[in-house]
Amino acid sequence: MPWEKIAEGFSDEFPLAWFGTHFFNPPRYMRLLEIIPTPEADQAAIDAVSHFCDVRLGKAWSFAKDTPNFIGNRIGTFSVLNRHAFDAGGWISPSKMSMR
Repeated sequence: MPWEKIAEGFSDEFPLAWFGTHFFNPPRYMRLLEIIPTPEADQAAIDAVSHFCDVRLGKAWSFAKDTPNFIGNRIGTFSVLNRHAFDAGGWISPSKMSMR
């Protein structure tokens, strides 16, 4: 469900402070964080949260679009599909792949 859809039905001020965050698991050890701004979100609020997550939480953050899956999932899916393309194309045999 899109982040901006979740904010529907609240006060007019609510969407200004509404945007998504995704902490990679386990958050205690992983430094990665995605911030998903919505079209109505106040840039100052996004900047404040970004700064807090960087300085206070020590997170390396990135902006992400409001699309299904998270950045890590899309990169992982690409890698898995790319490997299957190599296997299917005969570029790298399964036996050689397992040796790497």
